[in-house]
Amino acid sequence: MSELLKDPFSLIVIVIVAGGFLAAMFYQIRVRTSGTEAIATVTLIEEKEQHDADGTYSRYDEVHVVYRTASGQFAEGILANPAFSVSEGDRVRVKYVDDHPEAPVYLGKEK
Repeated sequence: MSELLKDPFSLIVIVIVAGGFLAAMFYQIRVRTSGTEAIATVTLIEEKEQHDADGTYSRYDEVHVVYRTASGQFAEGILANPAFSVSEGDRVRVKYVDDHPEAPVYLGKEK
């Protein structure tokens, strides 16, 4: 058995990371299969930095959007899967679920 698997702290970290990954994956599937589609406008692209434990850091963009829900309310959110290129003011297609309108999922640019 690997030394990593013998350490209880390492097992806890592995379970937490795997749980987080699975939760994010199932959220994406839930939104894509049963979410409501809307047209959103990109209001802000905020550059963020993430520092890792080993001292390295990475940069990523946090894409903020605003859109109108099916009930007519305005919702603001941060796109849950920002691996794409957009600019402020762009109109994009998103899907959301009613209990988490703050985390819409990007589907593509408006046609």
